Amino acid sequence: MAYNYGTNDPAYYVQQFKQNYLDMYKDKQLSELKQLFSIINPDSAGNDIVKKATLVGEQSAVVELMLKLQDTNRKIWDAEMDSYHKAIAKRIEENAINMKYASSPNGQLVASILEEGEDLTA
Repeated sequence: MAYNYGTNDPAYYVQQFKQNYLDMYKDKQLSELKQLFSIINPDSAGNDIVKKATLVGEQSAVVELMLKLQDTNRKIWDAEMDSYHKAIAKRIEENAINMKYASSPNGQLVASILEEGEDLTA
């Protein structure tokens, strides 16, 4: 159930400013958002309710966008790491099957020793 903000409620203005800043900052990079977050200080508004609501709304928008970008970056990172691990597992399997073409110097050494010793292969 959504909270019904009244126009006399400061939280109403915070939500309005937050939505404005979400639209304004939606294309910013994570580093830019971190810099903005470090600059925004709602306490600097003193007793000015409108300025404080503006700063709190801006800060809330920046935090929300940062969390969304971090989540997206985490998903991309996880997908890349999964792909990397699959590629490594495939390389290991291929190298074990045919050590003669192994990608590491140690694998090549073992393959050459096996070939020299009784014509053994992988």
